[in-house]
Amino acid sequence: MKNIKDMLVAIAIPEAVGMLSALLTADTMMVYMDLRRPSFSPPGWMFGPVWTLLYALMGYASFRIWVKRKEDSNASSALGVYSLQLFLNFIWTILFFRMQLRGVAFVDIILLLAFIVLTTVKFFNIDRFAGYIMIPYIMWVSFASVLNYAFWSINR
Repeated sequence: MKNIKDMLVAIAIPEAVGMLSALLTADTMMVYMDLRRPSFSPPGWMFGPVWTLLYALMGYASFRIWVKRKEDSNASSALGVYSLQLFLNFIWTILFFRMQLRGVAFVDIILLLAFIVLTTVKFFNIDRFAGYIMIPYIMWVSFASVLNYAFWSINR
């Protein structure tokens, strides 16, 4: 039962980070809607479901590492890097939407991507499945990085 509670908490943490960043930027969506969009920009409705799934996957991956922290001395370091990437994820939304600093947001998302890859490698070395389920996150943030750059370039 404790593991189920720990798993739910691990999933709730990134979901809460996502919800908080969305709440902090909700009133800026009209500005976003007025921006010129790159041709490959997905429809706005797609972002919520994609991020909800990605946050759940990364939360579950972190749970799998959390339960191995007593038997693997690398788990604490992996969870530290995971926490840092989650912070970079959180501030990206604020930089891009609230502050409209798309160039700074681009730097942030590149750092975020690097820390996601590092997190994934660390997770993979502890629990292969935890590493594998981080791959969709890498793919989405890679795409989001290109999208961020495109928005920044065409809306200067």
